[in-house]
Amino acid sequence: MDIKHGHPPPTIVGTTLDRSSQSSPLMSPSIPAESNDTLELGSSIRIPPIDPSNPPPQLSNDPTFTSALSATLARRRTQGGLNALDQTLLYSPVLTQGWNGLLGAVRTGCTLSDDLRELAICRVAVLNRAKFEWIQHARLLKEAWIKRMKSDRSGIGGEGVIGLANAEAELEKGADEVLRLVEQAPVHVLGTLAEYESARLHWEDRGRKVALDEKALAVLAYTDAMTRNVVVPEAIWRQLKDAFADEEERRDRLLVEITGTVAAYNCVSRFLVALDVAGMERWDVETEAK
Repeated sequence: MDIKHGHPPPTIVGTTLDRSSQSSPLMSPSIPAESNDTLELGSSIRIPPIDPSNPPPQLSNDPTFTSALSATLARRRTQGGLNALDQTLLYSPVLTQGWNGLLGAVRTGCTLSDDLRELAICRVAVLNRAKFEWIQHARLLKEAWIKRMKSDRSGIGGEGVIGLANAEAELEKGADEVLRLVEQAPVHVLGTLAEYESARLHWEDRGRKVALDEKALAVLAYTDAMTRNVVVPEAIWRQLKDAFADEEERRDRLLVEITGTVAAYNCVSRFLVALDVAGMERWDVETEAK
């Protein structure tokens, strides 16, 4: 129990943060225990979502709102309509358009592979406790990882219906293990080189069991550094550069795209958590690593 603040210290991806060290780069801001606000998961509506059929009066005749709404609806046509993030962003049509342009470029315009992109996004969601982001992207990571394993292990499972069923089950299990690792493995601690090496070895040991290669491990370490410490230590930068050395003339482009992806989804997660979009400000105890 955190005696000073009267509540348990937060648990992040399987490791408890120590607030007693003010110099720690992993220090987490405390929440005053005397707050009288009590929110159940899903009950907070800091900004009520916009109903596109009945927008606020100040937006109903705004041509920029109409344009932003039409573009967002078109983009979501194959995804079941607007989500809670869309309905919040639309209060600012200009922000909506810029947001969709940037995030659209990150998701579909870059050359970074789907599996590495979603790996980074899901890790950001875990580190920042952005449950809405996790729910949206965990399934995408699973799909991307299954696709990756299929291409790496095209002969798995033998022939026939039983062989195919076994192969599919093994792929599902492998993808679930990747999700579990991203969600639960300790953050790359950036206090000392020894601590960083300890975390790196932990990731490598578990990563080998779920077919994480050097690129995936480097992207995860870089994501941890950017998200938790902002300043990236030289050891982690070298790890990333070395992992992508085989890309030759594409390497710098990929490093920029990885950096842009992590930065963009840190922006997304902070927006989601600050405004409690969809009432998911709390990282559910069933979702958070034990």
